[in-house]
Amino acid sequence: MKSVLYRRSGVRRGQTLILALGVMFLLLILGGIFVTLITQNLGRVDITRGMSRAETLALAGLQFVQQQLLTSREGADWRPVPTEVVWRQSKTSDASVLNRRQYDPDYPWLGADLRRPFVRFHTRDGRFLVRLTLEPRFRTGLPTSAFRDQFDPNSMFLHIESVGRPGVVDEKDPSTLRDPTRTGFRLEEIVGEWRKLDAWAPVGLTDQLWWVTNRSNRRGPAQLGVPPFRDGNDFSVRYNSEYFGSILVNGDLEWVGRNTLHIFPARGEAVQVRGRFLHRASGSEPAEVNVLREDDTPGATAEEDNQDDSVRTVLASIPEGPTGSAGYNPILLLDGRALYADQEYLTQPGAGAEARSSRGLAPPSLDAPEAATQLPRYEALTRESGRMATVTVDGDTRTVNLGLYGLGRGLYLDNYTDIQYSADRNAVIDEWLQRGAADVRRTGWDGFQYVPSVRDEGTVHPILELQFLPDGIQATRFDRDVRGHNFGRAAGRTRLFYQIDPVTGLLAPVGQTAVFPYPENGVVCCAGSVRVRGLVGGPGAPRQLTLVSGGTIYIEGNLLKGHPNSYLALLARDNVCLNPTAFFRFQSGDDVVLDADLFQPGQDPTSFHFTVPQGSHMDVATENAETVDPSQGYLLHVRHSAGTQDISSRTDVSLYLQGLSLADRYDFGKFLPPYPSAGAGPSDFGYHFLFYPPGSAPGWAYSNHQSSTGGTANYEQKTFFLQPGGNPGELRLLNTPGETVSLRWFVDPIPDGQPYWLSRAALIPQGKPLRIEIDALIYAQEGSWFVIPTPWFNDNTADTRQLFLLGDPATGRSAGTRAAGTYPENTDDYPFAHEPLNIQIVVNGTITENMPVEIADRVAWTNRHWLDTAVHPVSPGYAPNIRYSYDHNLRRYVRYRFVDTGEEGVAYVGPVGAQIAHTPQAPMLENVMQAAFDRGTYVVTLPLLPNLPAGPIVYQGNPL
Repeated sequence: MKSVLYRRSGVRRGQTLILALGVMFLLLILGGIFVTLITQNLGRVDITRGMSRAETLALAGLQFVQQQLLTSREGADWRPVPTEVVWRQSKTSDASVLNRRQYDPDYPWLGADLRRPFVRFHTRDGRFLVRLTLEPRFRTGLPTSAFRDQFDPNSMFLHIESVGRPGVVDEKDPSTLRDPTRTGFRLEEIVGEWRKLDAWAPVGLTDQLWWVTNRSNRRGPAQLGVPPFRDGNDFSVRYNSEYFGSILVNGDLEWVGRNTLHIFPARGEAVQVRGRFLHRASGSEPAEVNVLREDDTPGATAEEDNQDDSVRTVLASIPEGPTGSAGYNPILLLDGRALYADQEYLTQPGAGAEARSSRGLAPPSLDAPEAATQLPRYEALTRESGRMATVTVDGDTRTVNLGLYGLGRGLYLDNYTDIQYSADRNAVIDEWLQRGAADVRRTGWDGFQYVPSVRDEGTVHPILELQFLPDGIQATRFDRDVRGHNFGRAAGRTRLFYQIDPVTGLLAPVGQTAVFPYPENGVVCCAGSVRVRGLVGGPGAPRQLTLVSGGTIYIEGNLLKGHPNSYLALLARDNVCLNPTAFFRFQSGDDVVLDADLFQPGQDPTSFHFTVPQGSHMDVATENAETVDPSQGYLLHVRHSAGTQDISSRTDVSLYLQGLSLADRYDFGKFLPPYPSAGAGPSDFGYHFLFYPPGSAPGWAYSNHQSSTGGTANYEQKTFFLQPGGNPGELRLLNTPGETVSLRWFVDPIPDGQPYWLSRAALIPQGKPLRIEIDALIYAQEGSWFVIPTPWFNDNTADTRQLFLLGDPATGRSAGTRAAGTYPENTDDYPFAHEPLNIQIVVNGTITENMPVEIADRVAWTNRHWLDTAVHPVSPGYAPNIRYSYDHNLRRYVRYRFVDTGEEGVAYVGPVGAQIAHTPQAPMLENVMQAAFDRGTYVVTLPLLPNLPAGPIVYQGNPL
């Protein structure tokens, strides 16, 4: 019995040992697992910490680039450039450099694309690599597309890429380098933490036809369109506002009147508002909006961009209603984009709602200071861009930055006093519209011509005038030297220009007019307001120019491209104003005066004339943006008279065409109506005013319209035909767009001769409008785009088109005849009363403004520059209007810069091929990049206009 018990007790002790060993083994396994987990978690913490640091560094890279875009001197032109010795050149045959690149731990980015390189910036314990590119991109719109037929609107943004990497890179410390024999170059083979972020920042000013920024944060809607109104002859008319391009509004958009939106989907165009579409009725007339989906392929049925700007095929016409109405249609495309997008998806969820959304952009700032100097960017680019020099002029020695005198890399013009109503900058609108207090409504108005001027201590002086020439910029100033920048005895007087004398190399005064070369950095900065016109660049010399004004920019004639690759930006702190009264410029002799016609005491005079005495002259000049058919010629419309004292008084006038020799005199007798003239009349090279013209039927070169000072003006309104040609009495023309056509009225000294009175003059092509073209990017930061209403050329209410067509029973005047004193008396050649001159204004570019002007102001200028031909039957070729069209070359081309020499040019980024109608006017960007690579340097791509302001980042995130 004992032995049995003993055996059972031994068995139990063996089982206990086995259990104990099992538990110990289990604990050992659990401990191993625990240690493994702890180790792995510690590793994950290290990795997470590294990834967090990498993301922080990537974010730092984005913030660094944004700060450079917003506060660097270059603005949107800022680009990072490789400076490290091993990466300073793109292509190299140096074996040592190539070997050192292989060991660089950031080679997968730095060496991946040497035409578009990343640039590395080191921090205390890490680094970030950034790349900033701007390359407008065209893509295939459909799987069946045979070429790149659609534009990607997002490619107009500046694309920022930033890679963050913890740790330092030191060539002398092998532990910071990579081993190329053990590690590949693909991203998944990279040793160490890294994080890549992408962001996009807008340039904005180049992207759409019309942008309302609402910089002032007004609560009311932006209003576009023109309501029905009564024209100059009291007819009810309806104007159709047409927009050829995209529209972007930071807020609500309220449509007024009739509006037609020409939208080109294949070119990325759309209408987008950060708010609602509203319609405002005008009395019983509702607002109308019609969206035309267009393409440039004749007979097209789908969007396909062949880059043909001369063709607009309507694919669909879509009427639009206000947001929230049954008539509202976002017009969704196959790719989800909306052509007519509001922001109501936030409160109205539903199918396709997000595609209707619209993102507003922050407006760029012209006043942003440069971070390094805290000076406004454009002052730093111009006033501070010259060299320091000690100069002596007129015994006055100073040490100055020559940039102050327009002699820097940028052109600075210190016209501080050329700001109208500096205490209330909106007051200038009352001056343009001739309303309000007398000292406001009269300022600047010389008869029917407006000359922007500033009241200055009891005097009035015109503001700065710039004319762009093929080889330079001519500046004329009239302001006072309020800051003592003149030298010597000229200090405090009329401000003078100073330039370097090419013979002596010394600074010397050149007077109130000077010609400057186009600035090296492409920037002109005017402290005050400025007037502009001319031809930017010339054949073989394209120019890209940014003009910045501290006040208002006045456009006073054509702004044309002298070369297809010339571009102009007009950036104004206040307004950008088109001044049609200056399309015909008058330059008088020293003894010519502007006199008012008879007016009632206590009233403002409403009619004026230039009094040109014997032996003096009056010049008239204009430009045409188009060529003229020599067989059609020009029509010279004149409203004039001559002084008289008695019946023996006489005035003889000669008209010189493009020159001052006898062969340049116009033959008044030869070119008789009807027009175009056959030129078969008897020659007479003078025009004669007599009390009793000879003969029972005076010749075409005679007039009895004489007036006495202090009495009622007896004006003759007459149209002369100017025949282009090279013979005596004909108008010599180069017949190139932008060519100046100049005429001189000269009063021949004769016995009993009296002054010549010139009240109006205009030169219009026969049978077609005079074309005024503004090729420019326009920005009114705090104000608006404005057009000054032109006074009526013909204010004789007895000479209306209606009376011409129907006759006037009250006076016995038959149909088809003009009022007394208007010639030819049986044609519609001379402009009718209260109708605009036959001028067609084309704004080809972009317009960006704070807020549009008041509706009444837009009505005022529309009434003076458009005629409703549905109400008034007109002759073929009469088509006055203002047209707004986007310049599509802003998307086809970019500027480029070689980083080694700073050499700049324009490159083409659009599609090529047999289907493409557009002929590139510049080399392909890829070819430029290859040329740079072959010579061991880099090319950076820039906006077409130099040193534009950029906007803040609108999106950032991980790359897809």
